[in-house]
Amino acid sequence: GFRRTIISKDRQRQVQEMERLSNDLQNLLEKVENMSVQVMWMAYDMLVLRTNPETGQLLRKLEEEVLKCKAVMNSGCLQPLLHKCAHP
Repeated sequence: GFRRTIISKDRQRQVQEMERLSNDLQNLLEKVENMSVQVMWMAYDMLVLRTNPETGQLLRKLEEEVLKCKAVMNSGCLQPLLHKCAHP
């Protein structure tokens, strides 16, 4: 009775602790995988930029154009045109 209840509660705590540790380990593993992917992309980007310096210039130009587009979209100038396109 009593001894079995104590063992059962101890076992239950051990199982809960193992589940918690397993979840923690899984979360850490996911973070490490994400970091590995980021490092891989950084290495890839460095390799591309070193083998073709023109790529960096093209990326900067693309970024500038994207920022210009965002500025126009946020200015509200296109709202009347977008409204017409949505309701032909």
